Amino acid sequence: MRLLTQSNREFDRIRDAFRDARNQGYGIAPPSLEEMSLDQPEIVRIKYLVDELEGSPEKLWGANIFGKSLHHLVRDGIQNKLLTMPDNAQEKLRECLQRIINEGSGGLIAIIL
Repeated sequence: MRLLTQSNREFDRIRDAFRDARNQGYGIAPPSLEEMSLDQPEIVRIKYLVDELEGSPEKLWGANIFGKSLHHLVRDGIQNKLLTMPDNAQEKLRECLQRIINEGSGGLIAIIL
């Protein structure tokens, strides 16, 4: 039962990507908080965030920036980049992924933006 629950949670994360893949030829599954990591910034203009959360960097993902958490800002940024791609760029991405899948070994493909 526990395995079924865990599998269901994992599928819920990628359900929209599967639907988009059927409709558009590719789908995007945004990373979860556990899958993302923060690198030390080179230039920090909002220094209070780093100072305030230095002891617990994972809390930075929940930091409120412009009324949204950093996690939501990153996810929205990824989605907006993909949605604002011109049609010809989306078609090239679709063709590229089809070529990789059809000519490759059939494994999982991850593109990191």
